[in-house]
Amino acid sequence: MLQISSDQHQQFCRDGFIVVPNVLNDEQLRRAQAYASGAEYDDLHPNRKDHRRIFEESGDVIRDLYQEAGIGEMANQLLRADLRFETPGHAQIIRTTPPYDGPAVPHFDTPGNLLPDGFPTIFNVLVGVWLCDHYLPDRPGVWVWPGSHILFGQYLSEHGTGVVWELAQTNGVRYPDVALDEPVQLVGTAGSVVFAHYLLGHASGPHQGEAPVRETLYFRIVTSTIRETWKRDLCEPLSPYIQAE
Repeated sequence: MLQISSDQHQQFCRDGFIVVPNVLNDEQLRRAQAYASGAEYDDLHPNRKDHRRIFEESGDVIRDLYQEAGIGEMANQLLRADLRFETPGHAQIIRTTPPYDGPAVPHFDTPGNLLPDGFPTIFNVLVGVWLCDHYLPDRPGVWVWPGSHILFGQYLSEHGTGVVWELAQTNGVRYPDVALDEPVQLVGTAGSVVFAHYLLGHASGPHQGEAPVRETLYFRIVTSTIRETWKRDLCEPLSPYIQAE
C-alpha cells in the first residue's frame, strides 16, 4: 500500500484534492479496463455514458479491486486518527468518446435524496481511478478549482447547510456564487487515483481529436460518523482531516 505523505495531506487540505500515481498495478489495471469495456452504460450525453454498480455481498470484482489496491487505506491516511472511511457499497464508471466539449463551469455532486431526518445523502471524498492516461491538453479527465472547498464551506456556514439541497433542486445552478481561482487540469497516467473533497468545484474536461475512449472509475466514500457530523463537515470542511487542538 502506498503512503500518503505529509505534503500530500497538506495539499489535500489546502487545495481539496491530490493525485496519487501508480496505485493500480498492471494486472489490476487490466482487470478494471476489462470490466469497463464489457459494462452496460446509460446515456448522459451522446458521447458520454454512465455505468453504476451496486456491490454484491461477496466476491464483487470492483469492490475487490478497491480493497486489493489499498485505496481505502490510502484514503484513511487523509483522516484524523480517530476516523475511518467505510467500504463503499457502489461504484460508477464514466465513459467519454470524442468529440466532447465538457462543461466550462464548476459543480459539486449534489445529493441524491433528502432523508426524513434531514440528512442529504452527501459523502466525504470522491475517489477517481483513471483507467487511461490523462495528460494531453485536449483530453483532460477533469478540471478542478483549487481551494473551492474552503470557500464553499464558508458559504454554507453563512447561509446554512440547506443550500446543498437547494442547489440540487435548482436547474442550471451547480455551485454557489463564490469567487473562485482559475481551474487547473489534473494530469497523470492510467492507474493513478484522485482523492477530491466533496465540496471541491470540478468539471469534466473536453475530449477531442483522435483520442481513445476515456474511462474513469469512481467511488464515493463516507466516514462512519457522517450521519452525526454532516453539518459540521460541510461548514468546517477540514474537520474530518485535521485534529482539533
